[in-house]
Amino acid sequence: MLDKKTFDVAIIGGGIIGNSIAAHLAKENLKIAIIDPNNLGLPASKAAAGLFQIQLSELGNKELIDFCHESFSYFPKFYKEISDSFENIDLGFRKTGSIYLAFNEEDVKEKENEYNELKIKPRLSFLKKEEVFNIEPYAAKNIIGGFHYPEEGYINNPKFLKAINSYCLAKNTIFIESKAEEITINKNKIRNIVLANKEVIYANKYILCNGAWANKLLKRALSIKKDLIIGVKGEILQLGVNGKIPIKNVIISHNGYIVPRPATNSLEEDSMIVGGTTEEIDIEITPDVFKNTEAGILKLTNLIETLIPSCLDLPVIKTWAGIRPKTIDSLPIIDNSPDLENLILAVGHYRNGILMGPLTGKIISELILTNSTSSNINKFKYGRFLTKQQLSHSIA
Repeated sequence: MLDKKTFDVAIIGGGIIGNSIAAHLAKENLKIAIIDPNNLGLPASKAAAGLFQIQLSELGNKELIDFCHESFSYFPKFYKEISDSFENIDLGFRKTGSIYLAFNEEDVKEKENEYNELKIKPRLSFLKKEEVFNIEPYAAKNIIGGFHYPEEGYINNPKFLKAINSYCLAKNTIFIESKAEEITINKNKIRNIVLANKEVIYANKYILCNGAWANKLLKRALSIKKDLIIGVKGEILQLGVNGKIPIKNVIISHNGYIVPRPATNSLEEDSMIVGGTTEEIDIEITPDVFKNTEAGILKLTNLIETLIPSCLDLPVIKTWAGIRPKTIDSLPIIDNSPDLENLILAVGHYRNGILMGPLTGKIISELILTNSTSSNINKFKYGRFLTKQQLSHSIA
């Protein structure tokens, strides 16, 4: 016999997006379920490097710039609300700054052009070679300088995600470790969802935010045949530091990044995170999607040699891989479903889930409570994927 459960809001996806949505709704005295078959946030949110920055987000995608800046401004406010609910717990949030290393004049011009095109200018200064070495003595000797972003930094994302989830669980939210297998639709509403564990979930509102695994449910809910989400594998390695972390800032180039990961309690050790590769994969047919590859580790090792070559002898203490969810046009979908009045979409944040997660949670909670939002999400509407004929039918 199927086990039936009823909620105000059912959130399909247990990463940074799903938990941020639940956290914003938790104070509204709503009964909320977060549904995910994986270990909390495993595919992307937990596997990320925890970057708190906008510069990588801006590269090559001007449509995202304003939203990245809004996310960057909102993140510390949300972080404070979560961290203030726990006493004496360090979640590893550090605004230490980041340095984009320039190895030639092309690197300098590319960064200057990028900056000049921005409507909202982040704090930024160009450091001469000697000035970079004064701050980061282990930086590669063949640089010509670096761009310093003093307000950027990083967070211990696995610990942050766990804290958000704990915050939610303390406020009338439950976590169901199972997979949403089927959606039952009645006219223009979702009637229920059936889970792999045979539970049937009924809710007033459903949120789809299960990242790279969203295609099956998107096809069913939106009556489409094509995949909208592409899985992009990213590999990461973690270096032990044998004492003091050799870098203070996040060190970046167009090929990747190296992030300090200081211990947040006596059980952890100081380390550095090196990432991240990008490889589009079909998650349905690719074996061992979370396994590291020789090619991926080689790229990360080469990155260490490029950015901080004197650290090549540090021990590799851990490696892992995650799957980023990218839409076919590289912009997230944040929108009410065009056909199902009780479904909201929040998928495809690609490399920006940690940064954009808290703001997306705020936006989705606003859509649920008021059917409107104070943020501009016009560029992220699902309608951009519809033909004119489909769009007019949806509106009708």
